Amino acid sequence: MKTESNEQEKNCLLAKYFNTIADYIKVQGEQIKLSKRLLSDKESLSLEISISNRYLELEEYQDYKRIIVINKSENHKISAYFVSNENNKILISAYYSRFDIEEDIKTRTEDWCNVISEFTRKQ
Repeated sequence: MKTESNEQEKNCLLAKYFNTIADYIKVQGEQIKLSKRLLSDKESLSLEISISNRYLELEEYQDYKRIIVINKSENHKISAYFVSNENNKILISAYYSRFDIEEDIKTRTEDWCNVISEFTRKQ
């Protein structure tokens, strides 16, 4: 049975939204060291924008792009996560952990859908 929530989730996982946000970050983003936002020993550079209470970091390597979503608020329940587009399939995974439970996947997917909604409202 399809519900409105399922349809919204399905729509926000379309590659066109990922690509639109990635392109926007390329044009409007500020270059920063990723280690400024994440506990990381990497000194890699990323392009960053801020949407609502999140930082979106774009990393590009040759033909591969990923967006790292970082919650700015002190009391957030969602840790940083990756969003990538692999062959027009959107993949969402934890930044710090490679172990995903169903509840965490659902929470990050809902958060990504909120990012899409906030981004499209502001455009």
